[in-house]
Amino acid sequence: MSNRSARVVALALALLLSLVLVTPGAARAAGGWDGAQIAAWAAGPERAWAAMTEANGAIPDRLEPPYGAFNYGTLMLAQAQLRAARRSADDELQKAAVAQVLGTLRRDPQGDPFYVLGATTLLRDGQAGRLPASAWARIEQPLSDWIGRIAPFRRRVFGSTGGYDNWRLVFAAGAAELAQAGLLGSRDGIAADPVALRAEVRRIVTRLMPRNAGPRVPVRRVGLARALSDPPWQPPAYHLFSALLLERVYQSEPDAFSATALRIRREAGRYALALMAPDGALTPAGRSAEQSWVLAAAVDLGAMRASDRGRDAPAWRAFAERAMDRLVRVHGQLDDGTIPVVPGLWQRWDASIMDGYASMTQYNGLTLSLLQDAADRWPDGVRVGRVPADRAGHLVADVGGARLVWGRAPRVWWALSMRRTQRDGRYQQGLTALKVLDGGAWRDLLASRPQSGLSSGWELRTPRGTARLVLAHVRGSGSRVRLFGAWRLADGRRWRAAHWELRTHRATTTITTERLRAGETLTAGLWLAAGVAPSFESGWVLPSACVVTASGWGCPVRLRLEQPVAARLTLRG
Repeated sequence: MSNRSARVVALALALLLSLVLVTPGAARAAGGWDGAQIAAWAAGPERAWAAMTEANGAIPDRLEPPYGAFNYGTLMLAQAQLRAARRSADDELQKAAVAQVLGTLRRDPQGDPFYVLGATTLLRDGQAGRLPASAWARIEQPLSDWIGRIAPFRRRVFGSTGGYDNWRLVFAAGAAELAQAGLLGSRDGIAADPVALRAEVRRIVTRLMPRNAGPRVPVRRVGLARALSDPPWQPPAYHLFSALLLERVYQSEPDAFSATALRIRREAGRYALALMAPDGALTPAGRSAEQSWVLAAAVDLGAMRASDRGRDAPAWRAFAERAMDRLVRVHGQLDDGTIPVVPGLWQRWDASIMDGYASMTQYNGLTLSLLQDAADRWPDGVRVGRVPADRAGHLVADVGGARLVWGRAPRVWWALSMRRTQRDGRYQQGLTALKVLDGGAWRDLLASRPQSGLSSGWELRTPRGTARLVLAHVRGSGSRVRLFGAWRLADGRRWRAAHWELRTHRATTTITTERLRAGETLTAGLWLAAGVAPSFESGWVLPSACVVTASGWGCPVRLRLEQPVAARLTLRG
């Protein structure tokens, strides 16, 4: 057993947890997680950060010092610590959290929507009695005054009335809470007019959000679904976050939702359920890959949706359980007790393997705030069902939204991107994820792709220049799928038709393309997990040195085929 595994097991025993990894088609052992267990696991990093908090409330970030001290994440961390302190009567947690809040409030009010969400959530928790009474007595008035002076935000998409990304829903979630807080803000502040605040929330969820959601995707046994993320790329991580934020708005201001907005809420929920891999993974492509807060958002979203006791409540309970399992198993807690933003930080303590906007303090705070909310909302009494990917044959083809296709065979789960190659390697076309069921547990054959480095895209060198693969149509099931499209030159002209076939047999996956023509050369890239060796019939496999990506060690290989035969790539579990 590795040192890391020993630490995880020891922690689990100390917290009296019984972690049973969920296998495909099977529910967790009776009872599964409960709110107290989630709160107990979160208490470790909450206390670790409390021990690092300085007397003035500043929290150092040992990975990225410039991001430490005070940010929206440290405010969310304080909110999580205070909710935990109310459960446990932990004076040290309370002391550190109050210092962080008061330190933030000594700074100028911030209109950043994440600050609005963090501050108003803290305010509403205090008003609802979810914080220790003595702590609330110290922070209530300065917090109310600080929020009352928050001015409208004018940067990013807020510079125009029609601009949209996930920040709009962040603001809507905070504004919906603020409109109910009974706060009297300054004349120029966002809290000055609760009626106008509610009107803006309604505009976001009834006009901007539907206009920017992805197209409908039919999913067998699930229904119509759609991506709701940041257009045009619709990264999966931000679908999870957007679905969670939309649910928070709905629970605060259900009357703000039109019939269309309610339908998209349902469809975005189905997309989230369909997106989850059998091992709880949720980010096969796009930015914020493998980040801890995505799993925490899934835990919270699943807890909220399961608590409504609807038809899909068992699936949502399984969704939340699976995400919590993965957070504990794959991320765990570092030697200092904090949560690594991405698992790759276990192998390489380097912020460059994450997005530039990520930091330990910021995303630990967001992660822990979401977990504390999930702990309080936990759907006790709802049985643990199955997620859609537990069924062999599951296939989702989001051709017009995220342009991702993923599916499930009896022993394989896979995902690929149909998108034309983009600058960020995590969005590029190609095979993006491949998991095999091995001894009752899922094992990754591919690593998370980094932002830069070898492209996973498939390219065809032709007498007229390089053509890129653009797939547009999908037929089949999770065990065997055919994809059709074209090879397109740099100027967009069509070179010729193209098709892929992805077929699985037991733990083996094979991708076959059409036959190459004379004068053509095919190249492609793969980011393999350590120890995986592909077979590329009639071609070359050219390995490069392994590096650490967000998921851990990744070993890039370039594929090259020059002969006029069909390309045939095989990966065995």
